Amino acid sequence: MITAEGFRSVVAESSAPLGCVAIPNVVAPFVFEFVIGSVIIEAAYDASRSGELMVTLRQESQTDPAFELADVLRVTECPMEEYHRYELMQPPDEQVLARLLRSAFGSIAKHGSEFLAGSPNAFERARQDRSERAATFTHSVNDARRLQAANTAWAVGDMAGVVEELQPIHERLTARDERRLAYALRQREKPSSS
Repeated sequence: MITAEGFRSVVAESSAPLGCVAIPNVVAPFVFEFVIGSVIIEAAYDASRSGELMVTLRQESQTDPAFELADVLRVTECPMEEYHRYELMQPPDEQVLARLLRSAFGSIAKHGSEFLAGSPNAFERARQDRSERAATFTHSVNDARRLQAANTAWAVGDMAGVVEELQPIHERLTARDERRLAYALRQREKPSSS
């Protein structure tokens, strides 16, 4: 179990790679901020629910949500296997918390120098990447509904329904669904024999 005192101690000890002092949040005992020029790094631990450790970066003037550590490192030269470590961090105790924070702060120091310097271009790259990944996720959610409807239409032989569902997402179809769409289009164009 991670206590508020233990969290404060571990954060203070782990921040050496950043070369700055941790500023505790007086309202939230499991939140610390590090200010480096115009950049704010926040380390927060959700002790009451998920047990998740979050490390985020933002510019002081930033109005959109802060960037999670993995989002920042994703647009740097950081190897994928390294930034994937920070996508979900749930330390069970203070030893693991210390290891994760030392590693996270070390990765920021090693790969995030543009961010630590407050480079608007670096933050814009992270913003663009976040936007593109959100759009991809939204497409996948919307596409899943369309694919299910197309499968249902296919099962009952409703080729017009297959075309209606698959045509709008044709550029994102798998090879199987491309073949189904092509077949449905051909079937729809055939004159009916009535």
